[in-house]
Amino acid sequence: MKKETPRIVYVQPEIYEALKTISSSVGLSPEHLAEGILSRYVHRAQATMLASNEKRKFHREKMGIPAIISLPGEEKNVYKYKYAQIQDISLGGVCLSLEAPHQVPEKPQEVKEGTKFDLLFSLASKDEQLAFRCQSARCELSEHRIYIGAQFMQAFNESHLVMQRYLM
Repeated sequence: MKKETPRIVYVQPEIYEALKTISSSVGLSPEHLAEGILSRYVHRAQATMLASNEKRKFHREKMGIPAIISLPGEEKNVYKYKYAQIQDISLGGVCLSLEAPHQVPEKPQEVKEGTKFDLLFSLASKDEQLAFRCQSARCELSEHRIYIGAQFMQAFNESHLVMQRYLM
């Protein structure tokens, strides 16, 4: 019988300390607890991928948290700030909704497909500010709301790490 080579996964020190604390309370080693957590996550992700015929790479988490977007203005180095609400989010992007100006007959040009903008928000249970550079992939007008589907292009500070911990 062939002996399996152990695989090494590095985690941040505070994550390992939390694993040690939890594992001792349930009578497991930190390594076995981590393996169980990862195994459940992988099986859930695989089941979601099989059950879904979506083309998205990442699981979307429904939300309802406020955000600020910074759109390029008409002049260089001038930006427009708008209040938005995050409808859902994943490691790859976000769906935002903004209040539409009254009686807009068509999509506003400032948020058309391909527009790059910055997104700022905090997760509900965290005090950390997250910041991403985004590019809109889809923009729809519905009743009194504008819905923007955007892809994350760049994460500022440790925003992507915070998102990974939150969504996984």
